[in-house]
Amino acid sequence: MALHYRIGTGPTKVVSVVNVGPGGVAARLGERLEPGTEVSLRFVLGEGKVISGLGRIVWSSADESTGGLSFMGLDEYSRRLLQLWLSGLAQGNVREP
Repeated sequence: MALHYRIGTGPTKVVSVVNVGPGGVAARLGERLEPGTEVSLRFVLGEGKVISGLGRIVWSSADESTGGLSFMGLDEYSRRLLQLWLSGLAQGNVREP
């Protein structure tokens, strides 16, 4: 699964998702981002369902390989899609990223 993110009006970057949870996403960012940095984000769950909104960097590994983003501005549609997808994951009906 790919995560598309952008800081401010900068270029959109596409990185691999490591893990998704109800509060955020971990991804292979390939760069160190300062905690607190706000980003626009978008990723696609199974069957082409798009999750989009705002996030905030909450951690970034020292070796720049991974980072965590908390969801802070998902619309109701995206929150519901994520909740349904995670429920399906817990029941074994969908695959992990």
